[in-house]
Amino acid sequence: MSSNQFTELVKQEKAKIKAVEEKIKNAKIELKKVKTEAKKKISVAKSEEKKKQKASKKIAKLQARKNRIEAKKKLQDTKKQLKQTKKQVKKEAKSKISDAKKVLKQVKKEAKS
Repeated sequence: MSSNQFTELVKQEKAKIKAVEEKIKNAKIELKKVKTEAKKKISVAKSEEKKKQKASKKIAKLQARKNRIEAKKKLQDTKKQLKQTKKQVKKEAKSKISDAKKVLKQVKKEAKS
């Protein structure tokens, strides 16, 4: 394996990691949007008449809670995926480095012969 191939492989793996990190970033942005939306729903519920206010507020809180839980779950899933991708990339890189070292060792051995 040439150093150019190895460098290209490293670039590809870094790109994969960056893509997953981008997903995490997007999930965080989505979580922030959901929280903002939930706060808006709660404030709208407060402005309604007293009787409707209690019911609307309860519904808004439940919906906001549900949305936050879903957004947190998405974020956790994305983080888990990033961890797995990083692990896999490290494992593949170590394997390829090991293979490259073996080839180099063999070439040196043949060169001495």
